Amino acid sequence: MRRLIASKPLENVFEATDVKQKQARKRHLHVINAHLAPVVNTVATMQKFFNGLLIM
Repeated sequence: MRRLIASKPLENVFEATDVKQKQARKRHLHVINAHLAPVVNTVATMQKFFNGLLIM
């Protein structure tokens, strides 16, 4: 019975660590997305422009 009591706090620690890692990963991806959004938008606009030139 003592082993079950001792393992519960460890599970809570591991769960808290997992949540912190997931939050950090989401923040990191948000920063990358915010940085790359203007580049992707510019490339998409250029692609539409050049595709329009090829059709003419």
